[in-house]
Amino acid sequence: MNNQFKSIRVITLSIIALSGAVLSCTDTLEIEAELNSIVDDKELVDSSMLNTKVATSNSVCTTAGTNTTREYTFTGDVNSSINTKIDDRTCTYNYTQLTENGIIKGVYKIKANSNHMDDLQPRIERASPVVSNVKNGNYVSFSGYITINRAGHVAGQNISTTSVKNQSGTYIIQAKGKHSGGGGSKDPAICLLRAVPRFTGNTQSSFDIYREEITTRGGIGLSGRQLIFLKNIPANVRTKITLKTGFELKGVAPNEFLNHYVNITIGTSTYNWDVPEPSKALQAKYRFGAYRVKGGEAEIKWDNVTREFVNTP
Repeated sequence: MNNQFKSIRVITLSIIALSGAVLSCTDTLEIEAELNSIVDDKELVDSSMLNTKVATSNSVCTTAGTNTTREYTFTGDVNSSINTKIDDRTCTYNYTQLTENGIIKGVYKIKANSNHMDDLQPRIERASPVVSNVKNGNYVSFSGYITINRAGHVAGQNISTTSVKNQSGTYIIQAKGKHSGGGGSKDPAICLLRAVPRFTGNTQSSFDIYREEITTRGGIGLSGRQLIFLKNIPANVRTKITLKTGFELKGVAPNEFLNHYVNITIGTSTYNWDVPEPSKALQAKYRFGAYRVKGGEAEIKWDNVTREFVNTP
């Protein structure tokens, strides 16, 4: 947790104490989330994800990997169908491309403690268009092939890999969307696919893919999120992934309602999920690439990515 966060939290809690206010658990979480929004993109909801911005003079940074602007474009970009802009917050590597078995792949490579842009976890990601009209039939989708070379790993933890608080793993794609009624981040993640490495000796040989999902709108940490195991996929094997998030009518009159969903496929396996409290939804969107590396490095490759987008007024 950075010093700026600590200072603001101490000041805030002192003011609360002096005013004699009595806070419920929900109120406390909302204050924590608001304090977290001191960071530039105001998207993190869990203070444990804060990571002090690194100076570009640090040895973790490289000349080739230190981009001076957070977003940039790439000539001949094979992943540009989702978004031409690349959000790069690591000073070790930049987005690049390589050819494997005749397929051009976009390479999203990040290193622990290498974010030179803000106080969040390192990432190289792209954002989808935003479904802003919350209506039946509106959605945004993703389809592509992933090849995971390695994911972030922190050894020696006494935390279950099924716990949200486990430090290992890298997010490969995340559904996001703002909501009404307050609570949590100003731009919250709704569910994220976390790739957690399994080892053969010292080599990452496969990855358990978990869905990190909210249990309530604005949910953070252990009290507001949970990990659901979906599937194990081998390292360095090209695997198809799709994600579709949007809105559809569900139920039968007079109990019909507008549902908010995030449906995912990994290979031939389907994992459909309904977002809690759908009536609070204000939008649907996603980000993909590589995000979060608390130890070591992550290298995620994406190819043949496409999207569909329906946002009927």
